[in-house]
Amino acid sequence: NQHRASVTSHRPGYSSVDARDGHFHPSNGDLNPRGAAEGSSKDAAASAATSSSAALSDPAKGWGAFKLGAKVGAFIEGGGNFLAALGMPLKLGIAVIAVLVASFAATTLDTATRLQRYVLQELAGTFRITPLTNKYAATGLAVGLGGLVAMIPSGNLGPGSGGLILWPLFGATNQLLAGLAFMVTAFYLWRRNKPVIFVVVPMIVMLIMPAWAMLWNMFHSGGWWDKSDHLLMSFGVATLVVQAWMIVEGLLLWPRVRGIREEALPSLEAVQPAAGGH
Repeated sequence: NQHRASVTSHRPGYSSVDARDGHFHPSNGDLNPRGAAEGSSKDAAASAATSSSAALSDPAKGWGAFKLGAKVGAFIEGGGNFLAALGMPLKLGIAVIAVLVASFAATTLDTATRLQRYVLQELAGTFRITPLTNKYAATGLAVGLGGLVAMIPSGNLGPGSGGLILWPLFGATNQLLAGLAFMVTAFYLWRRNKPVIFVVVPMIVMLIMPAWAMLWNMFHSGGWWDKSDHLLMSFGVATLVVQAWMIVEGLLLWPRVRGIREEALPSLEAVQPAAGGH
């Protein structure tokens, strides 16, 4: 009975005092105590979710508002428990997943830097900016720009919070990149006379919808234009211009490259001197 009372005393909508006799009695003033309690719980949960969403959507709250530590920790512990279920010791499983997460973060930074270097070199070649066609110069500029943006203070949050300034651009630019990846895949298949419809359809969707979302962020009531947020507007316009440029180039090349493969890359021996001077 004591155990029963301890469990049932916390049942929503019932008095913990009255539950001691083993019977449930509605709390005073509640015509539908269970519904009222559940409704109150749902309202509290909805309010908490709304507050959490508002915090995440407000870069002024700082990186702490994103609760990255808790989320990454939950992923690591979940992965460790999965490995433990397969027979690996729990602590070892957690260590393995933690190393994988750290490696993923490092390789992501490396890939982002490398891709930015490629973009800078291609743009430099197009606009005949000879110094930036050098891979070391382009890499230095890519790393320098990333470090500069990271160290710019966002509001009163201090150095290291600069990424929050451009955070509102992340969603649209990330999905636009997916659309451009579809475009590269479509060209690869088109040059080899392979079917492309299954790639072209999602490519069109992923090029249109993120651009539409970007334009909405820029020009809707209360958007970046209304807020005179010139930095986000500049980056948004630049992103859309570059996207349009790539789409136009793709449309011009599309009818001329069917069945025509890319030029073969030169062999490593031709572009890299052999070790030891041979």
